[in-house]
This record gives sequence, C-alpha cells and structure tokens, in this order.
Amino acid sequence: MVTPVQAAEKFPFKYIQIEYSLQIDDHSWDPLKNDFQLFRHKYASNGLAITQMRVEGKEMLVAQYGGNFISGCDVDGRFSGFAPMFRLGGKHSDVIRCSNPAKPGETGTIKYSTTSSFSGGILTLKSQATEIKRFPASGDIIGWDAVDKIEFQVRLGGGTCKVVKGTYRGERKKFGQKGYAKAFSNVTKPNCKVY
Repeated sequence: MVTPVQAAEKFPFKYIQIEYSLQIDDHSWDPLKNDFQLFRHKYASNGLAITQMRVEGKEMLVAQYGGNFISGCDVDGRFSGFAPMFRLGGKHSDVIRCSNPAKPGETGTIKYSTTSSFSGGILTLKSQATEIKRFPASGDIIGWDAVDKIEFQVRLGGGTCKVVKGTYRGERKKFGQKGYAKAFSNVTKPNCKVY
C-alpha cells in the first residue's frame, strides 16, 4: 500500500474514462390497477470519468458518472452537482446540506463516504451516497430517499487501462407517494481510456 503523497506521485493518469450500460426499473403506482407498473429504461452507453484534482490543498480523485439517482441539489439557491471525492489511498466522507430560500419548506441532505486504494497497479474506488429530499405539495410533504453505490477496479500500467470490476447500483423510494426505482450497470468494454 502507498501513502497518499506517494499515490499522487505514482498514479499514471490524470483522467480515466470507463463506459458502461445502465438499466433503470421504475415502479410507478397505478391506482386503477391497484398495483405497480414497471417502466424499464435501458441506456446502452453511459460513462464514468475519474479525474485527479486538488481540493482544499489535498490531492483527490473525483468520479463523475451518468444516470445516477443523486445528481445534486440547490445549495443557498444555486444548483450544485454531486460527484463523490476520494482521498488518495484512504477514506473520505462529507455532508451536503441543500437549501433554496426561493423554495420555502424544501429540504435535502446528501451524505457520502468513499475509500480508495492503489496497489500492484490496481486502482480501487468504492463509494456510497444517500440523499433525503423533502418538499411541500398540496398540503402534504413529498420527496424521495435515494442510495447510490459504485465500485470500480481498474488495472493501470504502460499507458493502458483495463476494467477488473465495475458496478453501479442505485435505489430510490418515493416519500409520501407510492413508487420506487432500481438501477444497475454493466461494463460494456473491458478496456478503459487513460489520459
């Protein structure tokens, strides 16, 4: 295992791109049938980008990926996209408090924790994020609870990149209404791009 400083010096990339397919199963309540209706959405091409970045004086990895349930929220009235950050060779966690003065009663919290390691030329990233979102609607409070999980392992060396493992799992459950959705991914190409 390498220290965060050593990892920053030894990581042979600035940017990694991984392609994967995504399926979302959306279960919406049908009051006429008194049952859930399944709407299946398939996306043949989605992407995960892993970038090295300096955040508050520390070297971090940032993972941005498409199709996730937790995309971000308003912070002090301005939308801020969510992307989990990884401390090089260690653990990291953070909490984002969502707020918008123009939308009274709307609340939200995003919490996430990540781990990363780089050993034997294999970079491993794991992340779990949760979101609780609530807002008033016609006298009720509605919203959703969501979970996003990613786990990626890539082998790096000689300017090449190969996916050892790559998964995204997501769940979202409506609050104050009936309905839920699940998402999962498959890596479509074993080779990833490294820059």
